[in-house]
Amino acid sequence: MSRWIMVSNRLPFKLRGDGTFAPSSGGLVTAIGGIHTPQKVERIWMGGAPEGLTEEAWQKVADQTSKEPSSTPEEWQHIPVFTDPTTYDLFY
Repeated sequence: MSRWIMVSNRLPFKLRGDGTFAPSSGGLVTAIGGIHTPQKVERIWMGGAPEGLTEEAWQKVADQTSKEPSSTPEEWQHIPVFTDPTTYDLFY
């Protein structure tokens, strides 16, 4: 089986005010969502956790996000990187 490993500044979803997730609208998310493969591909996306998401909360929602934002039946494994806001702001 093939494997895709995406490493980006942010994960491909954002945290809404009500605690649910919505796909991000960034260029990378849009581009990747349009790729379809004929075979099963393991998809791993590592990136900065959405603003407002804590490590503790992530454990509760990991199952919910495992199927977003793929436009195919194949699932994504999301691996968040948690950084403190000061460090993140200094990055830019």
